[in-house]
Amino acid sequence: MNPEECTGVTAFLRYAGALKKELRRGWILKIGVKDAESVADHSWRTAVLALIVGSYKGLDVKRAMGMALIHDLSESLIGDLTPDDPDASKKKDLEEEAMQRILSGLPEQVKSAMGSLWEEYRSGVSLEAVLVRELDKVEMAVQAEEYRSDGYNASKLSEFREHARALVKDRDLVDLLDAL
Repeated sequence: MNPEECTGVTAFLRYAGALKKELRRGWILKIGVKDAESVADHSWRTAVLALIVGSYKGLDVKRAMGMALIHDLSESLIGDLTPDDPDASKKKDLEEEAMQRILSGLPEQVKSAMGSLWEEYRSGVSLEAVLVRELDKVEMAVQAEEYRSDGYNASKLSEFREHARALVKDRDLVDLLDAL
């Protein structure tokens, strides 16, 4: 890589690193979790789920994991917006602007590949994208179960699990949710 490309990669890494400090606000605001998971925590476990379930289903695991790793990357700039936030109605546009900025300094072939993954995830046009979109909800339900086990309010946490159950259609993932 040339010096300019190295600068772009290091800028990208700073954005990705910011997700380690960006806490998942729904857990804090609705449940009162004191040491809430970060967006990076959530993205990492979603990627692990993509590895497991994508392999089980014979899908393109590299693409699925890539989507899982970047699906919330825009939150390094816009924060973890909840449905109750005033900017929630603008979330899609805010995410798009943020991703363009985040990807802008990467080497062209990397920028193109990551931009394609981002668009594929957002549009849900492939089996891998549909899977990752549902795994995003499954991971949330897994986290809710962990918080319940830690002693947080089970009735409040059931809202998260019910939300996941309403959105997840894949039979294998429904079985996984039922196993929780």
